[in-house]
Amino acid sequence: MEYRRQNGQPIITGMGVVIQEMVDAEAAGVMFTRDPVTGNPENIMITANFGLGEVPYLKPNLISRRF
Repeated sequence: MEYRRQNGQPIITGMGVVIQEMVDAEAAGVMFTRDPVTGNPENIMITANFGLGEVPYLKPNLISRRF
């Protein structure tokens, strides 16, 4: 949305859907290309855990790692 606003594009758009093939992974994670708290583009944060991307708060024994 912010990209569209800054570049004069219409903000109201249709919904996008992504369908991805499931792979047999040993680990899963998310990478933020900016610090998710401060928005600083010089800080990249990766949160990952072993397994297929289970959500840590649904599985209390799952330990996520941050890099």
